Amino acid sequence: MKKIIILLSLVLVFSIAALTFVPAAADDEEVFVYEEGDYILGVPIAFTVAEFRKAYASRPTAILMNLDGVTEFDDDDLIGTGFSVRFWSEVGETKTLYIVVRGDTTGDGLITTTDYIKIRAHLKNVIPLEGVFLKAADVNNDGSVTTFDYLAVKAHFRNVYGLYSENRSPKRPDSPKNPYKDVYPIGWR
Repeated sequence: MKKIIILLSLVLVFSIAALTFVPAAADDEEVFVYEEGDYILGVPIAFTVAEFRKAYASRPTAILMNLDGVTEFDDDDLIGTGFSVRFWSEVGETKTLYIVVRGDTTGDGLITTTDYIKIRAHLKNVIPLEGVFLKAADVNNDGSVTTFDYLAVKAHFRNVYGLYSENRSPKRPDSPKNPYKDVYPIGWR
């Protein structure tokens, strides 16, 4: 009985924490897509190929590729976690970066039940997430995937909590708590 009470208390605490996590970006703010190491971060859910191309218009040698190696897209196709961007120079390929859409652990560019089920399976050590998908599951960007991340994604799917606010990125470069460098502002709506 005591174990059940402790378990229910923990569930309640994590549920409250997930519901009180406040998104950093307001509806009237711009999207900020930025590069960190081998990743492109700040890409919001339901982000289209046209919006991504606009973001990288200053780098015309960028080639977008999905998980299946496809490089031909319609403008309204969605960008998902695991997509790669290859930057080419006159002498050949110079750099490959991988897109991370926070909360998207399936690579479809959306947050669905499958995303939070995959995070739960990872937490239970049933099916571990790896690489770019592990990074996408760490929605609060604290370096590890925890119950908080699972509850935040689940609450987002249920429209109780918004990981994103009208397709706005989570981090602002002018925030004193923003640990990222080399932030590239992109102003579209």
